[in-house]
Amino acid sequence: MNALSQLRSLIKSQGGYSLVEVMIAGFLLVIAISAAAILARTIAVNEEANTAVTRALNTQEQAARLYSLGLSPTQITNILPEVFTTDAAPAEQTMNLTFALTNTNIANVGNLETAVSTLVFPVGQDAEGTALFRTNVINIVRPSIR
Repeated sequence: MNALSQLRSLIKSQGGYSLVEVMIAGFLLVIAISAAAILARTIAVNEEANTAVTRALNTQEQAARLYSLGLSPTQITNILPEVFTTDAAPAEQTMNLTFALTNTNIANVGNLETAVSTLVFPVGQDAEGTALFRTNVINIVRPSIR
């Protein structure tokens, strides 16, 4: 009988989880899954913004190369595949590309046509839903043989 009483005491000491412990574990699991979903959304939003910035800066670089080859700003915006607008605050998927043209004469070198290229493009929205824009300015130089 001594072995039977020892077996019963062993079974009683190995009790299961209480309802409170199960509820706490479930709550922690829900918090972890929610945090993972929020993190995944944040990563996706950041990747969209990074893609927009990369594409816009590449477009401006291509515009600078076309300007250096002798094309006019109108020809450049007609050649490039992006949608350009004259709005100071361009809508999503559009860009505002402007060129401020000047001529400079350098002694013993000649005339240089310079341009300040300004690109304004949307990069997303803030927490209140207001559109956010980025402006990038580069200087472009091309020799003038005219």
